[in-house]
Amino acid sequence: MRRHKIYVEYLGLLGREIGLHFELHARYERAGRTAEKYLADAEPLLREDLAACEAVVAFMDRLMEAYPEAAGLSAGHWRKDYARKTEQLREHIRGLDRSPDGTDTTSP
Repeated sequence: MRRHKIYVEYLGLLGREIGLHFELHARYERAGRTAEKYLADAEPLLREDLAACEAVVAFMDRLMEAYPEAAGLSAGHWRKDYARKTEQLREHIRGLDRSPDGTDTTSP
C-alpha cells in the first residue's frame, strides 16, 4: 500500500509538470515562436513550471532518502533531469526579473 501511495504522489507531481510543459509549448507555437510574444504570455506559467519542477526534485530527494536504492534506478536519472531543468528555469526567470539595464525589478 505504501508503494502505491508513493506512486500516486509521483504521478500527480509529474502530471502537473508535464501539463505545464505542454501548455508552455503550445503558447510558444501560438506566439509564432517569437520569444517576446511568448514571454509576455508565458511568464506566470514559467514560474508555475519552476515550482512544479522543484516539487518533483523534493519528492525524489525524499524518495531516495527513504529508499537509497532508488538513486541508482530511473528515479536518480529523473531527479538529475528535473534538477537541471529547475536551474535553467531559475536562470531564465532571473533574466525576466531584470530590466534591460540589468537591475533587479523584483526589489523595492
